[in-house]
Amino acid sequence: MKTIVPIVSFLFMGCVGLSAQTFEVPENYHLNVKTDYTFYEPDVVKCVDWLINTRIDQETEKRQAASSFLLQWCMGTPTINVVIDENVVSPIMDKQVPDYVLLFMGGWAKDAIESDARHTTIASSKESKDEMLAGNVAGLEAVLAFYETNKGLVPANENIEKLLKLQQKGRLEKYVKKLLPKASVPKK
Repeated sequence: MKTIVPIVSFLFMGCVGLSAQTFEVPENYHLNVKTDYTFYEPDVVKCVDWLINTRIDQETEKRQAASSFLLQWCMGTPTINVVIDENVVSPIMDKQVPDYVLLFMGGWAKDAIESDARHTTIASSKESKDEMLAGNVAGLEAVLAFYETNKGLVPANENIEKLLKLQQKGRLEKYVKKLLPKASVPKK
């Protein structure tokens, strides 16, 4: 049994890596109406995974095209509202690595797609507050995963290192909850 677990883990990790490598940036895409955005949701999820799991020194032209696609999709989608809260995002802002904010947006969008959390406005309902918290956490987790993938290629970032420690201790959500405005955080 002890030898089966490492083999299964190795095969699983290989499949995850392979799926991230098989992403192709959509060509000649059109993002004009709601159905266009819905059509490309599977590509958005794959794009975010690919951007996170592919080191920045690999396939740089593809990374540029993928980033452009993701940014256009996130900025225009009428079904998912990614909210950039300065309190949450300022610790990851880095002029040397502008990818962080895009990956934050992508992580939020991916989480919303996979959890079917779609609201075009932020309301005061508990559900919207939960989605706001989940989106911010998912956005930060995407940045943290990208940072880990690219250690040695991106400058060390003290703020991100602190967030990684919080994540490892299972305290990232609690930390984000403290940063968000009181009106947008669910009470538990």
